[in-house]
Amino acid sequence: VLILLALFGGMLTPADPYKSSMLSRLKPIGTPNFPLAATAQDAGTAKISVNGMVCSFCAQGIEKRVTAMPEAGPLYINLSRKVVAVQPKAGQRLDVERLRREIQDAGYEVTAIEVVPKTVAMLRDEYRAKK
Repeated sequence: VLILLALFGGMLTPADPYKSSMLSRLKPIGTPNFPLAATAQDAGTAKISVNGMVCSFCAQGIEKRVTAMPEAGPLYINLSRKVVAVQPKAGQRLDVERLRREIQDAGYEVTAIEVVPKTVAMLRDEYRAKK
């Protein structure tokens, strides 16, 4: 907001037609053009270390359970590193304890959960670059 005030030269008032028309073009956070989880800091992606996940069938079982959660958005599974990354849908937060239970109920051991300020795409790119 302070940046907008500085850019527009002070207070935005309806008395100034130019400034009020510029104000009407601004999109509030949470609209389709600017979703809440648009940035890495907003993503709150859960990075979960999973023991026992050794094949694509294992990954498919975990994927099915996690994607059934209404707040779960993009998902990435790296079998070689035994990592599951889940990003919340826009405007939602992940329940990490529920994620833990879902993966454990699928028959796997969760050894660690870390919420990181990165998107699933960013984590996927990092893992691919480390190969």
